[in-house]
Amino acid sequence: MSRTRSRLGSRTADVDVLGIRSECREAEVLEARTPPEAPSTLVTPVPTVGPVTIKTPVLLAQLTMQIDLDASIRLPDPATDILRIDKTVFLDQCDLLMPTNRLFVRGRVREDIQYGTASRVTRRAVSGDVRHTIVDVPFESVTAVTFLAPPIEPAPEIYEEFQMVGRFGRPLRETDSITIVDYDSKPFCELVSAAVLQADVPRLYGEGSSTPLGERDSQAGDPPIGERSFRTFREQMMVLLTIQVLQRQLVLDPAPPVGPTPTPTPTPTPTTLPPLPPV
Repeated sequence: MSRTRSRLGSRTADVDVLGIRSECREAEVLEARTPPEAPSTLVTPVPTVGPVTIKTPVLLAQLTMQIDLDASIRLPDPATDILRIDKTVFLDQCDLLMPTNRLFVRGRVREDIQYGTASRVTRRAVSGDVRHTIVDVPFESVTAVTFLAPPIEPAPEIYEEFQMVGRFGRPLRETDSITIVDYDSKPFCELVSAAVLQADVPRLYGEGSSTPLGERDSQAGDPPIGERSFRTFREQMMVLLTIQVLQRQLVLDPAPPVGPTPTPTPTPTPTTLPPLPPV
């Protein structure tokens, strides 16, 4: 038996269904408007006439690396099925070990897992809610890089000391030193694209970790329809990362042509004379 009382003026309703009282609110649009259009004008930039030397990121290497993951995930509530998993890849660390070609990569795959629960079980139906949880699956790997352009290696630090000599060759209580350090730009990475391939096999979590729905709810009374609940499941993933390794270097930009671009002169087409009449 269900009982519903509603008040349309406040758009709220008190619902009593199966002994559960709750206050339901209707969805509504709070505000909708069209913003006014602002005028804009075209601005022509004034470039620097070269040749000039610019400091710009130079592409050192571009590679696609494969990382295989086997993760065990535990849900906060017993679930009957995994409905959807949205994945986002984050690259937290990407370091090129100078002066070698070893690239160290570390990141995580953020998973938004949507799963179904069972709150009421009968012989012919299973009713429940759709919930979600967010977890981060970490990964870490190292790979060799084939350079398209050589990186600028950092110069070693130079430190020297000088002993001052006074009159008659006697050493003074004074020591001068010089330190030279070159601060070159460190190579950095950009994540171009990421692809995640996963294998979702039915009952991937295993029969040993699942529980029949009838055993979890002793007040169900009716036998279950054969569905089982679980909290832990395993997931196999293959992550494909396309990474660009760059370094800010000084590059000579040649001078552009000055003045308007000359228009090529069209080549005249030879005129074909008609055949002469016989004499």
